[in-house]
Formats: sequence, C-alpha cells, structure tokens
Amino acid sequence: MELVVLSVDIDMKQIGADFYTSNLHKWFFCPPSVAFLYFRRSTNNSDLHHPVVSHEFEGGIDGIKKRNHEAVVEMGNMLVNAWGTHLGCPPEMCSSMVMVGLPACLGISSDQDALKLRTNLRGKFGVEVPIYYRAPRDGKVGPVTGYARISYQIYNKVDDYYKFRDAINQLVQNAFTCASLAN
Repeated sequence: MELVVLSVDIDMKQIGADFYTSNLHKWFFCPPSVAFLYFRRSTNNSDLHHPVVSHEFEGGIDGIKKRNHEAVVEMGNMLVNAWGTHLGCPPEMCSSMVMVGLPACLGISSDQDALKLRTNLRGKFGVEVPIYYRAPRDGKVGPVTGYARISYQIYNKVDDYYKFRDAINQLVQNAFTCASLAN
C-alpha cells in the first residue's frame, strides 16, 4: 500500500499478512525507489538478519505522526478559509494528508485541467502539489470542482503552504481559468 507507512498504523500480525510491501519515499525521506518487504516469520527464514535503525526524533514515530496530522489539518484549514472552500473529509479521517477544495472559478473541468493546473503551479510558482478533478454530483456543479492533496512531513515549512495559498489567490485575482492553458 503506497503512502501508508507512518500515515496509518498497520499491525502485520493483526491483519495476518504473509507478505506486505510499501514504498518509503514520502514519510521516511528516501528516494522514490526505496521500499520494504515484510514477510511473516517462519523457521525457513530464521537465518535472515535485518538491522533496524531507531530514533526518537520528535517523540519517535508516534510523535511524528501526531505532529504531521495536526500540522496538515491546520494548513488545510488555513487554505480552505483563504479560498472559501472546504476539506474533502473531516480532520479525524485524515492522517498526514488532506484534500483541500480549490476555488471553482479556476475552472477545473477535467482530469486534464487538473494536470495543466498542477504543471502551471510548478512552472510559474515553484509549487508542487497533486491536483484532482471532482466531477459534478447529480449533474450539479458545486463550489468545488477540484481538490489539492496536501501532505505534511517534518521537512515541510509553514511557508510552503502560504506559497501555495498565495499562488492560488494570485490566479483567482488574475481571473485565471484552466481553459486559458494550452493542451
């Protein structure tokens, strides 16, 4: 399961996993190619030795998860308050990531628009954030047509989120719409 480690508690014994794998890049500060493979202990693998490096930085893993959750909820609320939108789910359902509603006036009307907006934010503002299109429900366009998935990790700074907020505010102020971007 991608992006789960340090985001959600998973007990391999409790779920009865024979094998489990996940990447580590997001929450362990590793290159994207770093991952792990868990397999249930048996007499056949008793010769394997896996050294573990532990630390207690910021209260250890539990402290980091708690801090990241609190920070992403705080930053998510700051963004939706600035834009008059809403979070994609209640804070208690978030781990270290949260979906933040984007202003409908940006005109996100397809997955392609979401990708174009993400590319524009990266190129013009130096902001990297996944953007997702939200299809209308029951044929009705609501106040949110797209979401940004923000996450928080110990290397993030509050200024990262202010930079994102300010970029979206500038686009809104300039009457930008995704339709103005070339395919």
